[in-house]
Amino acid sequence: MSIDSHITSRLPMLLTPTEVAKALRISMAGIYRLVDKRELPFHKVGRGLRFTEQDIVDYLSSGRVESIRRM
Repeated sequence: MSIDSHITSRLPMLLTPTEVAKALRISMAGIYRLVDKRELPFHKVGRGLRFTEQDIVDYLSSGRVESIRRM
C-alpha cells in the first residue's frame, strides 16, 4: 500500500454543493442558504465548499419529524 492510498483510504468522501443539491433535490440557492445560516456543516477546500456524507445524513436526521400515532 502506497502512502497516498493509505491517506486517502482514511479520508471521508467529500461531496460538492452540486452533488448535495441533487441528492437533496433542492436548488443550489437552497444549499447556499443552509450554509449561510450554518444549518448544514461544510468544509472549505480552497475557495470551494465540500460536505461529508455523514454531515448530510446527520442534517437529514435532525429535521426528521415523527408521525403521530392514533389508536
